[in-house]
Amino acid sequence: MDLPTILLAVVVVLAATALCVILFERLGFGSILGFIVAGIIIGPHTPGLVPVRAVDELQSIAELGVVLFMFTVGLEMRPQKVWAMRRLMFGLGSAQMLVSAAVLAAYLVFFVHVHWETAILVGLAFGMSSTAIVMATLGDRGELATEHGRTAFAVLMAQDLWIVPVMALVPILAHTQAQTATVPVWEKLVLVVGVIAAIVVVGRYLLPAALGYCASRRQMDAFLLVVFLAVTAAAWSVDQAGISMTLGVFLLGMMLSASDFRFQLMATVGPFKQILMGLFFIAVGMSIDVSAILDDWRALIIHVPVVLFLKGAILIGLLLAFRVSRAAAVRTGFYLSQVGEFAFVLLGVATVTGLLSENGHTLAMLVVAVSMIATPLMVKAGDRLARLLRKSPVGSHAEPAVDLDRHVVIIGFDEVGQLVHLMLEKSGIPHVAVDRDI
Repeated sequence: MDLPTILLAVVVVLAATALCVILFERLGFGSILGFIVAGIIIGPHTPGLVPVRAVDELQSIAELGVVLFMFTVGLEMRPQKVWAMRRLMFGLGSAQMLVSAAVLAAYLVFFVHVHWETAILVGLAFGMSSTAIVMATLGDRGELATEHGRTAFAVLMAQDLWIVPVMALVPILAHTQAQTATVPVWEKLVLVVGVIAAIVVVGRYLLPAALGYCASRRQMDAFLLVVFLAVTAAAWSVDQAGISMTLGVFLLGMMLSASDFRFQLMATVGPFKQILMGLFFIAVGMSIDVSAILDDWRALIIHVPVVLFLKGAILIGLLLAFRVSRAAAVRTGFYLSQVGEFAFVLLGVATVTGLLSENGHTLAMLVVAVSMIATPLMVKAGDRLARLLRKSPVGSHAEPAVDLDRHVVIIGFDEVGQLVHLMLEKSGIPHVAVDRDI
């Protein structure tokens, strides 16, 4: 394309995105749905002035937004916090994957009459939720630190860990394991452990030293380059090892969470994260074929609600079994009811290996896309139901503080409160923080 055409495309993309985001924010559905609808409007499946066609390329670039987002989430999570969530991450997360995949596979076998091997793979794909949409929505609503925010995060991290065994299961279900058994399992395991150990060492020792060198000399351009080099290298290395990129960069951020540069790192990557996350959701919208939705609307109007209901109900039941509060269980179940972006990859692999027909692939992809679009509606419905279930407080049961003497009291434990806490902690000054939301 020549320069005038490129400029026209940029104007169309920005105009459609701005209008959609403002409209959907005004309607109370959030900016994410606005980005997705803007992508549908300017995508290759919708006639317009400049239909954008490089969907795969744009989505690959925009995935860096998800990577940067999970890096900032890691900066908020001390290793002690993550270790405290181990029961939810490994117990609840694994139970959610197995039970959801089994129930969805049974639905496909008995009601859709899909072969059991295909049903297992599609069930595993549908059992995963969208890290990008859920974490971005939690961040926009300021709910990352809430009970349902932490629970959703733990389940999403567990789902990322399940990517490796799920991908290894594909050739077995397709009866092509002999063609792919070139790398021994122990060698793959050693590679994964080595990559994780390297990220821990770099994030704990080497990267803080390099950032300290740049900061001490006021070389902020070099500081920015070092940060992006570390994040992209971590994402590339875990991707080569067959692990989710988001899991690798989250681990890197977690290693840096106790460093003196945590707030500067968040301020540095923030603008890039926001732009690339918007591009990611636009690319998701561009991949949606509206005409295909209209052709298959009868099937979608059945399958999408069934998937949303089954995933939400299973997760709510498991959360209650793990003694999560009713309100948080409902909110988490509704938040994670959609199908995640990893399904795009897994369904494509299933089609290549012959487990999924072209028609089945198209319908499954539409189910994924429509469930993503429905996320803001599900979140609002979950909020409303959780408010109905929440019991009214009958009084305060807090014990009086009898061991506080000459303490500094921090009212509000947001970013500023946490910064004050960090300063007081390093100075050895006793203090207590008060916030209405734990």
